[in-house]
Amino acid sequence: MVLTMPTTDDPMRFVAAHEAGHAFTLILAHRALGRDYASFHRVFIRRDFSSPYIDGKNREVDDCSGMCEGPDLYVPRIGLMIFFQELEARPELGVEMLAKMEWGILASLAGPFAEAAARGVHSKARMYLKARFCGGEADFEAAKTILLDYERASKRRRSTLDFEDRTREVVLRSRPAIDALANTLLVKETLNYDEAYAVVEPFLEASLDANSAPPTSQF
Repeated sequence: MVLTMPTTDDPMRFVAAHEAGHAFTLILAHRALGRDYASFHRVFIRRDFSSPYIDGKNREVDDCSGMCEGPDLYVPRIGLMIFFQELEARPELGVEMLAKMEWGILASLAGPFAEAAARGVHSKARMYLKARFCGGEADFEAAKTILLDYERASKRRRSTLDFEDRTREVVLRSRPAIDALANTLLVKETLNYDEAYAVVEPFLEASLDANSAPPTSQF
């Protein structure tokens, strides 16, 4: 089927870019972590978001214009508890858990950074500001929560700026895939994982080459 391409004045284009940023980074995360199952259930935009959205966990989300919905890549606090309980018996778990935390932060920040890029902002300083003030407050809070666990687990103090640098690189290097996914969302509005993966698959190998796994801190 040939899709009718969206126009550049579509009011939902930035929402679509935002959600596409989350979705594609989750796909990268699963590949980097060696997971061979779907990284989310579906990604969607809502042109009419006047009514609340009830998510898969039966939570009411007000003003929901879009979402990449699925299981959390990393669950704060619970993940940290597992980290400390199992670390002595399974040292390899420490490296794996830190990588999950890092990718969880990147996946959270990728939405607002992809939106900033779609708005034509690419320089480092301006992109940071635009990402913070384009409706991504909840994403930054989610990243900050994971970062607190990351600092406790790695015993190193880290700034969100470290991860914002990395997220900006991932987003800019993955623009072809993110743009393709966002454009498809503007037409179809809802994509399950398999549909989204089919859109980005032609760009995936190039993105994987450009975006190596984030460096894992030693602990």
